[in-house]
Amino acid sequence: MAEPAETPSNVYDLSEIDLSTLSPIVRRVFNHQTISISDWEYGRVHGAGNVGTALSGVFRFSGSALAQDKPFEWSLILMVVGTTAASDDPSEPRYWKREVQAYHSGNLASLQ
Repeated sequence: MAEPAETPSNVYDLSEIDLSTLSPIVRRVFNHQTISISDWEYGRVHGAGNVGTALSGVFRFSGSALAQDKPFEWSLILMVVGTTAASDDPSEPRYWKREVQAYHSGNLASLQ
């Protein structure tokens, strides 16, 4: 009988993501340097597990914040993209730089 193939763990350690990580991102989204996060949570949106030899997942962080006593609701998406040598080819469906390059291109600014 063959041994099962080793698979990556589908448990993510997001414990290092804290207020010091989230605050600058939320401040940038609202373009407000004094905004203060009052609470937050996260959960898996989609995916996790074996995708070939890559582990990936999508998480949504959301919460409340205050700026000048005005409340704000916010949410952010964290994409964990596993990569392999094969996915370093831009023509591959799992090319890991595609979304980063799209955001940096400036072409998405006019989308609503």
